[in-house]
Amino acid sequence: MSVEIVSGSLGSRVHAARELAFVGRKEELGVFHAALHGRGCNVLFVHGPGGIGKSALLRRFAQEAAAAGRPVTRLDGRELEASQEAFAAAALPLDADGVLLVDAFERIQGLEGWLRETFLPQVPMGALVVLSGRNSPDIRWQADPGWAAALEVMPLGDLVPEDARALLDSSEAPGERRENVLAFAGGHPLALLLAAAVAASDGGTSPRQDALATLLDQLVGEVPSPAHRHALEISAHAYVTTEELLRAVLPQDAGALFGWLRRLPFMRSNRLGLVPHDVVREALEKDFRWRDPQGHAEMHDLIHAHLAGKARTAAEPDVLGAVASLLYLYRGDSAGFQEPDVREEDLGPGDVEALLRVAEGEESAAFWVKRRPEAFRVYRRDGEPIAFCAWLLLPEPDEEELAADPVVARAWAYARGTAPLRAGEQLAVARVWVSAACRGDASVTRIIQWRAIGNCLRIEWMAWSFIAINHDMVWPYRMAELTERPEVGEVRGAGEMGGAGEMDGAGEMDEVGGMGEVGGVGEVAH
Repeated sequence: MSVEIVSGSLGSRVHAARELAFVGRKEELGVFHAALHGRGCNVLFVHGPGGIGKSALLRRFAQEAAAAGRPVTRLDGRELEASQEAFAAAALPLDADGVLLVDAFERIQGLEGWLRETFLPQVPMGALVVLSGRNSPDIRWQADPGWAAALEVMPLGDLVPEDARALLDSSEAPGERRENVLAFAGGHPLALLLAAAVAASDGGTSPRQDALATLLDQLVGEVPSPAHRHALEISAHAYVTTEELLRAVLPQDAGALFGWLRRLPFMRSNRLGLVPHDVVREALEKDFRWRDPQGHAEMHDLIHAHLAGKARTAAEPDVLGAVASLLYLYRGDSAGFQEPDVREEDLGPGDVEALLRVAEGEESAAFWVKRRPEAFRVYRRDGEPIAFCAWLLLPEPDEEELAADPVVARAWAYARGTAPLRAGEQLAVARVWVSAACRGDASVTRIIQWRAIGNCLRIEWMAWSFIAINHDMVWPYRMAELTERPEVGEVRGAGEMGGAGEMDGAGEMDEVGGMGEVGGVGEVAH
């Protein structure tokens, strides 16, 4: 962004640059314009997380009001004493044409009740008051019938994609790096501008540590204690945060810390728990990893242990969600983390024909669907079955099964030749069939792997598990890291070893390693 001012004050140059950088907010400006001309509310309450653009919006409100010939009084909660006397002295007199704009209201939020009950009712009709801060208004505003028509609450969120791109266009970020900047910052204005500045200065695609510290100061602000900071870091690392999760990682004061988290302006609630704003999440994660790698690793291990335990004990309908929460901890891997657009269901009678079609005539599919229909899951996209998985738990070799399925036969041969099952143990073989058009689709195999991970965590006395997949299928996650069961040739310590290698089209095993007690997951490809 380049602004050339040949005369006037330095303030003129700053003002012009801000004008160029202001984008979007058409809906918010429309609400203010209506109120300014007597067709809307008398009090407008703007709230949103730090850096979301509240101050920029208030500057534009001030310009609109001045252009309409209205006298404007601007107050900043960061510079104002939080007392009734100080506020009244700074805000008054306020006549019927006056517009009062209060920024950083969270700094003087203790005055909210007095403003609602005493100060604002004395304001002349026609005056317009805008309160803008990080915190949402007290529910008593909206619960009071007297304020129903006089108050408009305006939550301020991210810029829509086209406005985010327009904001980047006003910056000096190189065009080839703007997609990376958008991927990091989304529609968060401050994050966009900081990341754009870094990209313009040194070619980076996300903020340096100094810029990250500035971003966190604006997004999060001061925290009451190290425990509160750690609660924030937990919420950034986990998919969702519950009081139960905090109690597992931070045993002391988990209830109070959860109550504090849920009131933060950048935190939203859903049916599963608390979720921070994406930019806040990523900034906290990057900062913690850089600042305290060991502390971050210890936090990760504690969260992993808790979520793995949840996956082991979850009710059947909740297993995939529990596994997804566990996998979210590994979103930094090359596989990333994405919600699949595929739905898992039990196999129904009407799905058998589709299974045989997807299996392309493989006789073992027809055999197992007759012998173990309850072991099957069907995976649908837009209602259409596109993949199937049968998780076969086998306590001992069965001649009919060995003859019908060469993959199962080879799995048994490898297990018996390496470390035979002991009394009560089981061998598991997951047979996977994916339609030819979807074998390169990571979303399909991702949800199948979620099921495999869930089973590996939940099934007791499973000495071996083999997963039969096509060579051209995407397999996003390493099983050993997630299930605490070693993979091919991986030694896990004294007396514990990993399982089988791959099985090719001829059923040959290779890359066998390890010694002692078997506890592994072997991947078998056909």
